[in-house]
Amino acid sequence: MNATREIELGKLRLGGGNPLFLIAGPCVIETESHARTMAEKIAKIAADAELPFIFKASFDKANRSSLKGFRGPGLKEGLRILGKIKSELKLPILTDIHEASQAAPAAEVCDVLQIPAFLARQTDLLLAAGKTGRVINVKKPQFVSPWEMGNVAEKVASTGNEKIILTERGSSFGYQNLVVDVRSFPIMQRTGYPVVFDVTHSVQLPGRRHFSGDSRQSRQSALRWAQCPAALATSWLAHEIEGAQRRRPPLEREMSLDTARRVLKIEAQAIHDVLARLDATFEKAVSVLFACKGRVVVTGMGKSGLIGRKISATLSSTGTPSFFLHPAEALHGDLGMLARGDAMLAVSYGGETEEIIRLLEALKRLEMPLVTLTGKPQSTLAEASDVVLDVSVKEEACSLNLAPTASTTVAMAVGDALAVSLLERRDFKHDDFAALHPAGRLGKKLLRVEHLMHAGDALPRVTKDTPMPDVFHEMSKKGLGMTTVLEPDGRLAGIVTDGDLRRLMEKHRGATLEMAAGQCMTKSPQTIGPHVLASEALNLMEKRKITSIVVTDEAKGVLGVVHLHDLWTLELM
Repeated sequence: MNATREIELGKLRLGGGNPLFLIAGPCVIETESHARTMAEKIAKIAADAELPFIFKASFDKANRSSLKGFRGPGLKEGLRILGKIKSELKLPILTDIHEASQAAPAAEVCDVLQIPAFLARQTDLLLAAGKTGRVINVKKPQFVSPWEMGNVAEKVASTGNEKIILTERGSSFGYQNLVVDVRSFPIMQRTGYPVVFDVTHSVQLPGRRHFSGDSRQSRQSALRWAQCPAALATSWLAHEIEGAQRRRPPLEREMSLDTARRVLKIEAQAIHDVLARLDATFEKAVSVLFACKGRVVVTGMGKSGLIGRKISATLSSTGTPSFFLHPAEALHGDLGMLARGDAMLAVSYGGETEEIIRLLEALKRLEMPLVTLTGKPQSTLAEASDVVLDVSVKEEACSLNLAPTASTTVAMAVGDALAVSLLERRDFKHDDFAALHPAGRLGKKLLRVEHLMHAGDALPRVTKDTPMPDVFHEMSKKGLGMTTVLEPDGRLAGIVTDGDLRRLMEKHRGATLEMAAGQCMTKSPQTIGPHVLASEALNLMEKRKITSIVVTDEAKGVLGVVHLHDLWTLELM
């Protein structure tokens, strides 16, 4: 084993016989949230394995094989993201640089500057990196022998900076393949500098076009290769993790849960942020919509349009007349749906939706007030609005920070807040809600017993003088297992039920047939008013263990009968 010098990196000690280290992270920064998630996850894995860890990510992959390949967020934004991860997660950071001008700004944030393999012989780049005083990791080019890496290291060391690491990633033999010659590790160690084994690249087929090999097989090969460094006394193990599409199967479920938690956390924070921004402007928006004598017309394009449709539906179902107007359709004739007295609620995160902006002249002509939900309070649409509600978010929950996710959640939440505020200002009650929801589960829960009771010809009724054979006939005909017994003025005197008949027959036998309803009835039975909710009636009947209940008015006049089976069919439980 060749001894190498020890390099200090904060609290870490690299080379010099110290334990194995891990460099890992995404090839390139995709989004801030994705990079942070990767850093957190890998840090936990490294901690569990007791491996010191350095997080690696590139702000710009300038040496992509394909022109169409994603390069990254760029120097300024990439360093901001890496700096935040370093500060919040307390991790040392490695990134690669491609130009001499990138060395100084990258060194202000990152602990290790990496020189890509294709640029490892560029003297100006090596000197600029060395002058920063940071640890410099130089990747061995696939066309350079391990003996030549001594010359590369000398260029960096000439700046007075000997904090140098050399990385083996494989050699190319013209077959679009990288092959690792394990003899290169001790050869490069003779320079006196620690050597890193880049596991990921050693199983690549760079630039391949005619093969569709199994990436899982490549990962398995990488894991087998990873056993070599310990035996060869290399100092570090480097591994690039490609991201969501190439994660190992055992981690997929965990990563999905992590993603779900991250998305929900971002969206919850976005709502919390808009909550903190609420002020008198929101009250003004509610007042403008409340004062509307016509309809609240909601509009929006794309995802904002879908949110607008939901907001409009919520307004309509809670007492504020509303409909959704597609802005593009409006420009082709649907403007005729607008009328004086209406108000418009526009949803546009960017505030520059051309189709909505072209509606402004019509709104002005009809003297319609405009309330806008936007993430850009200085936008064209915002400036033309009577009230602007700021629904901006710091970031989308989408890992690419592109798809509307957190922003649509906030817009919908603010729309709900407007609808509920209007509901309360209108003193909208249960009865009002039930009137607008006659069908479906909501409608069933708000039904009154007056809508369910057996009344008119369906109501079983006899007088106190009715002979019991006629009582039997009435009960059988109406099929409710009971009958009401009425006073001459129509008030309730009592009821006769199937249970009453069984008890009478057991006690009086055939003599029961000689009796009248008034002699057999149960006096003062349980009654209920016509405006009681069906769900309340069900609870009462189950509590009292009865199957029917008589509906009466305040004067005890019989209006109808509600049977337990009628309530069960509503699925009110």
